[in-house]
Order: sequence, then structure tokens, then C-alpha cells
Amino acid sequence: MRISDTAGRALPEAEASLVGHMADGSGLSIPLDPGPEAGTYHATIPQGRALRDLRVRIVTSDSRFEVPVTP
Repeated sequence: MRISDTAGRALPEAEASLVGHMADGSGLSIPLDPGPEAGTYHATIPQGRALRDLRVRIVTSDSRFEVPVTP
């Protein structure tokens, strides 16, 4: 995943995580690790578990937002 601002500039200093819920209702929060290119991030998602309401949470020095994703 690549995170950029509205001008298309990479955001290598953002804190990114995958958040949501597992089928049993418990919360899920997986930090996204920085990738090899500026502004890219990756994570390993647990296999064999039903996940729902997944979102990528992005936090920068002046804002926080979430983007829904499909597993």
C-alpha cells in the first residue's frame, strides 16, 4: 500500500495500521510496517479468521483518517 497526500507526495512519516474486528467481535489492530519505497507500508494478516469492518487507519502529525478496505 502506498500512502500519499493530495498532491501525490509520499507520506513516509505516517503511522499506519489495519483495524477492524474478527468474527467473534474482538478487536483487531495490526501495525503496517514501512516498505522499501517512501510512503509504502505492508502487514501480514492472520489467515483462517473471518475479518470484518476492516479499515486502514492513517495518522500524521496533523490529521487522522480511516479508509475502508475489503479482505
